Formats: sequence, C-alpha cells, structure tokens
Amino acid sequence: MRYRRFGKTNLQLSVFSCGTMRCLSSESNAQKTVQQVIAQGINHLETARGYGKSEEYLGNILKAGLSLPRDQLYITTKIPPTPDADLMSQWINDSLER
Repeated sequence: MRYRRFGKTNLQLSVFSCGTMRCLSSESNAQKTVQQVIAQGINHLETARGYGKSEEYLGNILKAGLSLPRDQLYITTKIPPTPDADLMSQWINDSLER
C-alpha cells in the first residue's frame, strides 16, 4: 500500500480509504470488512452520522481491538450542516462517544 502525507499534517494516510456507507450492513460484516481493509494496508476509514449504525459498529470494533495500533488508524466522520451550534456540538459529541 502507498501512503501520502495528509494535507499539512504529518499523518501518513493510505492512498485508498474504506467508505462505510453500505458495507457495514451488520456488525459481523463490519468487523470482517475492517479486518480485511487493514490487512490490505488501508489505514483510513470514512463514516457519517447518516450511515445507519456505521459509527456504532466501528466504535465496537475499535473497543474490541484490531491488529493495527489505534494511533495508526484514521477515522473521519461527517455531520449534516445546521445553523444551530448547540445541535452541531451535540452531534459531534455523539459521534465521538460511538
């Protein structure tokens, strides 16, 4: 797998990312998918609040442990736009808790 520096950071992300919109249809499938992409060298997983239970499944997988150290796995998530700062803050905290 090839890696590139992410923006102006020193983070080395794989040139491929694993999007989790549809592939995490069950927690079992999620675990198998994440294990396989890590085995392939992918270290960036992408999810979103609107992807069903994707954030929850990823949280459970991280808590259970993976072959890749957590500080070498990068996860990004998204929230929908809102003019309500308190709601946005709540959504961010909800994602972090999962």
